Amino acid sequence: ADSLNQLRVLPTRVKAQMQTAELLWPTNEKLATKLAAEAIEDVTQFLNNLDTSELSRGDYYQTYRVALELRQEVIQVLGPHDPEMALEFLHATRRPSAPELQGSSEYEERALELTLANQVIAKDPKVAVRIARDSLKKGYSQTVLEVIVRLRGSAPEQSAQLAKDLTSKLMNEKLLEKPEAANLALSLLRAAHAPVVRFPPYTNPPPKIIPLLSEQEYKDLFEKTLGEALSYKAASTEEYSPTQNTAQEILTTLSSSLNSEMSKYAPASVAALQKKMTEMTEPDDDPDAKSWQKYQETISEGSLDAAVAEIERAPKEMKDGLSQLVLQRAMTTGDIASAKQIAKNLSNPMQRRQVLAQLEIQEILQNAQNGKIEEALRGVENLKTSQERGAILSQFVNLIGPGRKRAQAMELLEQARRLVSGAVRVESPEQMNALLEIARPEQIVH
Repeated sequence: ADSLNQLRVLPTRVKAQMQTAELLWPTNEKLATKLAAEAIEDVTQFLNNLDTSELSRGDYYQTYRVALELRQEVIQVLGPHDPEMALEFLHATRRPSAPELQGSSEYEERALELTLANQVIAKDPKVAVRIARDSLKKGYSQTVLEVIVRLRGSAPEQSAQLAKDLTSKLMNEKLLEKPEAANLALSLLRAAHAPVVRFPPYTNPPPKIIPLLSEQEYKDLFEKTLGEALSYKAASTEEYSPTQNTAQEILTTLSSSLNSEMSKYAPASVAALQKKMTEMTEPDDDPDAKSWQKYQETISEGSLDAAVAEIERAPKEMKDGLSQLVLQRAMTTGDIASAKQIAKNLSNPMQRRQVLAQLEIQEILQNAQNGKIEEALRGVENLKTSQERGAILSQFVNLIGPGRKRAQAMELLEQARRLVSGAVRVESPEQMNALLEIARPEQIVH
């Protein structure tokens, strides 16, 4: 620790500071915290020195990526030990990126918040809820719903309370004017009646599952969402607009994936819903509007395969809007293959890479949860760095042992170990954590 200041290359020094802090935390918390604070100061200075004018020369993008990696390095180590310090650092270093990169900056911030929240869920669910609430105060993000879903199987009371907080905020919004709020309302309505998925830490016996929302709360949110969509009226001169898209998205979702809830909570409005959908999809004299309506009908009402095929046939200027409409639908239903095809149509290269990377992780975890460990390990092998491989393996390696013969389990565990590190010494906390997780089922199998 005393010699770290001799490292002159800032990114190298920050990584060494955080790795050393991780090793010291169990025995010397004071020194570990000091090293983390020094790393935070270095990263903040690095970010402050970014010059967006260099973007035209092509080297800003690489520097920007290094800055994001350093932020993630600090948060990943700091989060489990000092969530408040990690959250303060995350917020203090959030800044607008260059204009060419702004389309994906919000997405990356949400991803970092989710990483931090997920890191502390197992250790302290209350802190995860606080992080989600802080995020909710600044706007709407699917991060909040993902935290609700992850907490539901291990901390049902905190999960339900966060769902109620989200519902209270949504009830005071004009959903048609905030598409992200409308999408979150629909996602919450689906999640509230979806089967519970359990995530680590596992308890035996598992906690008693409680409803995310009471019947009255669910009914109020359902009627609020439906009522706003039915109230939409297009001006006679109005062309296609985000408001129209939001209304159509609500109506389509209520008539398809929430059809049974529609019959239960608003049976008297079924006819009105169908009438409004017909009104909004009637063709007019504008050929562009007709074309958009044609594509959106297929995307909203047909299968995901049909939606993907329709996006491929759509004009270039429509692809981004259509892709955004159906991407969330595919990710929510867990159809990774369709989501990957859709993500390839995103025109923003940085956002496209981020979405595809997220889908790779989601597919790995999905395969592991479904018992397809071999496929999950093949997915891990495709990840670029040992840190990434270690981080994802730590999340599912405990699923390798149960239900398998000893020889097969040991072979899979050895394969997982090789994916983390073939060296004598590990190079990062992620690798070390993964090796420790691999050792647990190995002990059981032996």
